Amino acid sequence: MSRNKKALPMRGIRTPRFFIWFRGFWQGKVLHTGGLCPETNVIASGYVTGQIKRFRNACVTRREKAEEKLNKAWGNADELLVDYAAVTAAIAEAEKEQNAHSESNAQVRSKEKAAKRRASFEEKRQAILKSLATIANDIRAEYDSAYDQMEATSELLASALACYGHGLLMKPVYGDNLPTITYEDCAKQIIVNHEDTWNAIGSILKGVKG
Repeated sequence: MSRNKKALPMRGIRTPRFFIWFRGFWQGKVLHTGGLCPETNVIASGYVTGQIKRFRNACVTRREKAEEKLNKAWGNADELLVDYAAVTAAIAEAEKEQNAHSESNAQVRSKEKAAKRRASFEEKRQAILKSLATIANDIRAEYDSAYDQMEATSELLASALACYGHGLLMKPVYGDNLPTITYEDCAKQIIVNHEDTWNAIGSILKGVKG
C-alpha cells in the first residue's frame, strides 16, 4: 500500500467483498452478462467498465484539485524565475565592473559601488532561491499526495475486481485476468502541464546544490 493510504472518493470502492463477489456470481452465472473476453482473457462486464471509468474520473478530479491548489505556486514560480534571471545578469555585470583593471580614484570608487551592488544582488538571489526551493517542495508534496491517493485507490479497485471476477467465473482469478488500471499518466499531468517551469526550477536548484 502507498504512503498515503487515504483512497479517493469513489462509489463502490469500499463495498463489502461478499456483495461484490455475489454481484459477480449473479452477473456471470445467472444473468450471463459478464465473463472472460475471448480476445484478451480479461474479465469484462458493465460493472467492470463502470468501475474503471469511475476510477479514472476520480483521478481526474484529484488532478484538477491539485492543479487548483498549485495554481498560485506555479504563477509565483514563473515570476521568481524572471527575477532570478534579472538578478543573475545584474550580478554578472557588477562582477565585471568590480574586476576592471583600471585604478583611477573614480574607478576605484566605482568598483567599490559595484561590489556593494553585487552583494545586494547576491542577497536577493539567495532569497529567490529559498522561495523557489519552498515552492518546489510544495509542488512535490502535492504531487506525491495525489499520486499516492490514486495508487491506494487502484489497489482497492484491483482487489474488488479480483473478488468480483472470482464470483463471475467461479474459479481462481489471476493478474492477467484483471483489466489494466492506469493512473500514472493522470498524476504526471500535474507536473507535465507546467513542464518548462518545473524543469527550470530543477535546473537552478540542482546547479546551486552542485
